Amino acid sequence: LGSMSVDVVESRLGTKTYWDSFYRQGRANFEASEGADGGVDWFAETIGDKLMRWLCEEELLGRVEELDVLDLGSGNGSFLFELEERRPWRGGLVG
Repeated sequence: LGSMSVDVVESRLGTKTYWDSFYRQGRANFEASEGADGGVDWFAETIGDKLMRWLCEEELLGRVEELDVLDLGSGNGSFLFELEERRPWRGGLVG
């Protein structure tokens, strides 16, 4: 294997300071709304629908009767709520 050089562009998104501030502001907004602010859906609506259809199709998983799903790091949980309504199988949903 040869060596490869890659230039990395620095971004404020790559700093802990940015994310600490981002989550602090999100929590403050949530607390100020007394829970009415559910947060941001991190998936564009069309992408989320397309992903949901793909996941729930029988051809993808075969004829599954029970399946547990662990959702890590994909936003505010809206994906799991949608999956709860549309999935064709039983099982746990954890996020």
